[in-house]
Amino acid sequence: MNPIMRWLRFPGKLFFLGIVLIIMVFPLYWIFITSLKPSKEIFKLPLQYWPSTISFENYINIFKISNFHIYIFNNLIVSLASAFTVLLITTLSAYVLARHKFKGGPQIR
Repeated sequence: MNPIMRWLRFPGKLFFLGIVLIIMVFPLYWIFITSLKPSKEIFKLPLQYWPSTISFENYINIFKISNFHIYIFNNLIVSLASAFTVLLITTLSAYVLARHKFKGGPQIR
């Protein structure tokens, strides 16, 4: 059966997944749109779902006012170190599981 037809057989499931998708994606959309609004427009009521003027001043200010580049560099170091550690541990574990005989080993392989 065609995968599209399989999904169309369950419209309730498709509707539920669509609602879940909107609930999960809307906060990301709101964060991005708010980052493009000028500072005066962020707290203005009524809420606007699209900025009247697009401004990149918030992105410029984050590098001028704070040490954001240092924070990104620190995050990069921690991420790379943790990824390398996980890779090392899992590689060694996989070698042990593949080479050594132990009870229950055939179920893993």
